[in-house]
Amino acid sequence: MPKRIKPLNPLTELISPADLDLLTSSGSQFVEQIGLDVVRGVVLDILTGKNLRDSTESLTRRKIAILNLATVELFIKGTAKSKDFVTRLPNTATDLLTGKGLSKSERWLAQWMLGLTDKGFQNVLRDNPEAIAEYRDRYIQICNEVIAMRKTQKGSLQGEFNLGGKQKAQINWLWITYLTSAVGAQTLAIRGSEKSAYGKLFEKLVLGSLLHILGFKHIVPPPQEYEKVFWLSSRNEKRESDATLLYELVLCQACFDKCDSDYPVSIQRRQAW
Repeated sequence: MPKRIKPLNPLTELISPADLDLLTSSGSQFVEQIGLDVVRGVVLDILTGKNLRDSTESLTRRKIAILNLATVELFIKGTAKSKDFVTRLPNTATDLLTGKGLSKSERWLAQWMLGLTDKGFQNVLRDNPEAIAEYRDRYIQICNEVIAMRKTQKGSLQGEFNLGGKQKAQINWLWITYLTSAVGAQTLAIRGSEKSAYGKLFEKLVLGSLLHILGFKHIVPPPQEYEKVFWLSSRNEKRESDATLLYELVLCQACFDKCDSDYPVSIQRRQAW
């Protein structure tokens, strides 16, 4: 049976792969993107008493700026490709969200086009696909009402965005309204996501750096050496530990009733943090 080809997504195909990767980058990918020197600087700030949020705000702002501009590019490319792109945008997003097999980045993009975040999608729509169409209709109605009021107060809005001298988009109040709504939802989503991601990433980096300063060596479990070594984020049957330390190995001789010879028993003095 021939392999089924996944159809093109009408939103993600308008964003560069590099910008799309920013939505789902892991900790290691994030370190590669911003550079080791920047990460070391944040770790040093934390070890010298600075607040994690203060140290990572510039990183968050950078990511938001990149994705905000990528969204502007998405709107320009989509409009250059189809004149009714923006008019149909809420319906396009709804069709995607009611479908199946969406990746995280595809789902987020579709939600942003309706002014929603993942949390908003869960709280407002209760993860109910049938409620999306009703929400879409209310979203369109509210935007149109606000635009009509703005036109009455300020008049019409006209202009053109030109991307690279090749792709052009005629803008109006509807175009700007949908764009700013998407950018606002995007900013909220990224800030919420980054707060959790930075906490998990720098928790490991700071703890690992501190243990290294104290003379412990980082290893990958299972351990092959047992004195002054550590590994991070292990999970056993009872609980998850942020780090496991093996301080020293003590050997003793234990004698068992049913055996004439002595059996060496290894006792590891270890503390789980």
